[in-house]
Amino acid sequence: MGLVGKLDVTQSVGPMKIYGFIYILLVCCVSLAVAHPVPDISVFSTFDKETVTIEVIIDPRSFTDDPEGEPYMHKSELGFKDEAKKQKLKDKGQDLIDRTVVFKFSPGETLKPVFSFDFIGLDKTELKQDTDPVMLIGLATVEIPDGTTSYQVIADESGELSVIFRNMLKGEEVDRYMVLFPGESSFELDITQR
Repeated sequence: MGLVGKLDVTQSVGPMKIYGFIYILLVCCVSLAVAHPVPDISVFSTFDKETVTIEVIIDPRSFTDDPEGEPYMHKSELGFKDEAKKQKLKDKGQDLIDRTVVFKFSPGETLKPVFSFDFIGLDKTELKQDTDPVMLIGLATVEIPDGTTSYQVIADESGELSVIFRNMLKGEEVDRYMVLFPGESSFELDITQR
């Protein structure tokens, strides 16, 4: 038969080894499919005539040394935290925003909104199941200074997470949005027609 010959996989490897290999391959594929996405900071600003309501959503994994490798915090874990520990998470949310996101009105005014934080599920859903991942949602309403023509967000270069910049004007979401990496600035949103 020569060097190549006829190869019978079941005799050389054995059927159990093949099934074992297939099982390991399936487990690896499934684990990749349910891997945790890299957390980001969502900033959604809603404008009316005189104020802007800014909503931020933060994954608590953002407070760890390895946010991507950290598993989600689940509702069951949140349930074991007393009010002081929950408040500490909320304080970390405010600190993260203060350090990594700059809110700017043009001409010339930078603001530091103070957010009121609460806990929600993914996609702003109610936390129902013990296995529901927990997110922090923060809301702040800020007066728009007189003479303001535009608004933008800057992802501070000291941050490690991307910032998603979305807006609503006159009751409609603005089509244009941006994903900002640390050190990047968003476009200047014209808010003169609010």
